[in-house]
Amino acid sequence: MTQPISTDHALAFAYFKEGFPYGDDNHLLFEQVSNGGDLEFFTLVLETVIPVIEQYLAQFEIDAPYKLYLFYGEVFPCQLKRLLEREPNPTRQALEQCADKTLQHIAQVMREIRQ
Repeated sequence: MTQPISTDHALAFAYFKEGFPYGDDNHLLFEQVSNGGDLEFFTLVLETVIPVIEQYLAQFEIDAPYKLYLFYGEVFPCQLKRLLEREPNPTRQALEQCADKTLQHIAQVMREIRQ
């Protein structure tokens, strides 16, 4: 790592790591995406994915608890895993689309709860 990690990024990463869906095949995904194991994979997420997503989310007004718990801790890890299984080296645009799908999913769930 060449620069310090902000508190916001560290919190986002902690919730992401907690919410990441583990499976018997994760080691294959980790190798395909980061050419390493879980340490390399999660370092890549912290250093490259989280900053892109945080920059994208800055355009929305999302309260921190919702962003951390619902976005990073629940829905986004599953969406990102699906994306990485199809596209191991996603573009910035693909990551932003993944974040947008996550927001749409959360909005749909919130609407269903209110009904």
